[in-house]
Amino acid sequence: VLAAHTKNLLVEGEIDKLSGSSEVHNVDLDPEALKKSYTDPEQAKKFVAQTGVDIFAAVFGNVHGTFPNQPDLDFELLGKIREALPGTFLSMHGGSGIPADQVREAIAVGKIVKINVNTELRQAFGDALNEKLGENPDQSAYYKLTPDIIEAVMAIVEGKIDVFGSTGKA
Repeated sequence: VLAAHTKNLLVEGEIDKLSGSSEVHNVDLDPEALKKSYTDPEQAKKFVAQTGVDIFAAVFGNVHGTFPNQPDLDFELLGKIREALPGTFLSMHGGSGIPADQVREAIAVGKIVKINVNTELRQAFGDALNEKLGENPDQSAYYKLTPDIIEAVMAIVEGKIDVFGSTGKA
């Protein structure tokens, strides 16, 4: 952290293990097991005080990947984390699959500044690639396929920019 700060760089840290993996899952999550991985606000406060990280990745119902029984976010806990870390930016790993209204609420309650949505972007890329390959099974000129694939990923990114309230911001 000290080395990064000498170069005016921000450092993000986390202490909790986020459940799941960056893929589309077809099995249900165990909600009670998931809750055991949630961030303890006091532990987060100690971690930030000891490390000096600028951004803290909180766990409050967010998971890596998407699940059939995607959990609801715990906004009460997020509010307590926000209160425990008033001078620290918060991020949300595992933002894929979370309904837009819950993402907006997390941004409002926790003042979330960064949200990772890797699974949704990978899914859009893979779906568009498979569609293009299906249309052109003998296609070996990847550059001919990429414009439509890029458009599919851009659509997800543009939608997320809107949900995150970042439209028109630099």
